[in-house]
Amino acid sequence: LEFRRVLFRSCDAIMVLGAGVASFGLHGSEVSVPDRQTIFNAFEGARVYGLMRAPVPVVASGGVVNTDWQHQAESGLIRDLLVKAGVPAAQVVLDSESTSTHEQAVKLSSLIASKGWRRVVLVAPSAQMPRALGAFRAQGVAAVPAEAPFHSDFPVSTPQWRWVPDPGALVLSTRAAYDYVGWAYYWLRGWL
Repeated sequence: LEFRRVLFRSCDAIMVLGAGVASFGLHGSEVSVPDRQTIFNAFEGARVYGLMRAPVPVVASGGVVNTDWQHQAESGLIRDLLVKAGVPAAQVVLDSESTSTHEQAVKLSSLIASKGWRRVVLVAPSAQMPRALGAFRAQGVAAVPAEAPFHSDFPVSTPQWRWVPDPGALVLSTRAAYDYVGWAYYWLRGWL
């Protein structure tokens, strides 16, 4: 843990990747809700920010993937979560254009180079981390991984039911399958 803290403190910025958002509307009212993994990514980004010796920029990255179900850029929702978790709003930089991990790596590598940041913390879930690290490293970015958990500190089910299939297990399986297929696709495209 101490070694990881030293690595984080050697970084110039924190990149928090989004994992999805959905917008819902009814009778003229609308709300956008971040995916739970996006929430945990933001909380991990705020935790890492709290470990830094001095304030560093925190990049909230995520655009609008599909206007059919998403009407707000994910970056703004991540910013709100970061601020709620203790990151000063003035430290948050928005990337509202990227719609995939590859686009995040390409767009943010330009930002990283323009700011002269030598090394960054990359926040993503463990299933996505190999693909995210590979994509950023392929763009010449030196990144230190900070894996966000995919669970809450609050219990969501009782222990006696943990082996019974439920919607949460399906979400986990779907997310893992998505990231494994994504890793293969990125490898085939030469993006890693």
